[in-house]
Amino acid sequence: MSRKWRLTLFACSLFIRLPPFGWHCLPVPSSEKNLSIRLPDLLLQGELSYKETKNPIVCTSAQFKIACMELQPTTPLLQLAIDVTDGRRAMILAEAAYPHFDILEAGTPLIYEEGLAIVERFKAAFPDKLCLADLKIMDAGYLEATSAFRRGADFVTVLGVADNATIEGTLEAAAEYGKLVMVDLINSPNPIGRAEELRALGQSHFCAHTAHDVKGRDSLSLVSALKQNTDLRVSIAGGITLRLAAEALELGADIVVVGGAIVGNDNPSEAAKAFHNQFRNKENE
Repeated sequence: MSRKWRLTLFACSLFIRLPPFGWHCLPVPSSEKNLSIRLPDLLLQGELSYKETKNPIVCTSAQFKIACMELQPTTPLLQLAIDVTDGRRAMILAEAAYPHFDILEAGTPLIYEEGLAIVERFKAAFPDKLCLADLKIMDAGYLEATSAFRRGADFVTVLGVADNATIEGTLEAAAEYGKLVMVDLINSPNPIGRAEELRALGQSHFCAHTAHDVKGRDSLSLVSALKQNTDLRVSIAGGITLRLAAEALELGADIVVVGGAIVGNDNPSEAAKAFHNQFRNKENE
């Protein structure tokens, strides 16, 4: 049975009628963030594939969203990147922006200062949201990805310029934990070719990323090129404004990563809401 049909049967077996936009297919009451559901005899195994198990498991709403991401891959998602270097400040910013994001990113500078404990704090505070640990793994892929997944990360990032063995290690860890890997194509000399090479290894999530230190550029052309392959899930990151977000959505970006335009805003709550409304309007077109 194909992966698509297995996932479809999985959703139907929950007796949940999926709405047009699958990212919201699991209702999460605003007063109850810590919502769990009992799944049938299916276990998330590998990158969004399933195998039969003897006993049902309990799965959080965030884990269910991972399955929905494959069932409804055209739904655009807003990723809030928190790249401050103080954990307390990070929590204040995330709380201010909540619930107007889909993925909460523990940025690289934040992890340098606070360690992966910040991922645990994010997941404890916002269990209905997905969490990305922006590790930018370059070596020891299995070991480092496992560390993040054990602390609750739903995604980790690995650099596209890393060796294939490193990326395969992160994919192995993701398979064990039922989580995802995002390949960051930042500074890749041939990002399209590299994405095609890694696609052959089973990787389908890529980030078109303009470096923080690079001014006056964006990754829209790379998003456009990557989306020529409809099997790929593409994120865009780096200097994203409302205008750039709108253009990225038109090009078919699956995830738009916004940092400074929200966390650096005098009113991060309203800024996050403005971005999220833009995404919801795109869904309803």
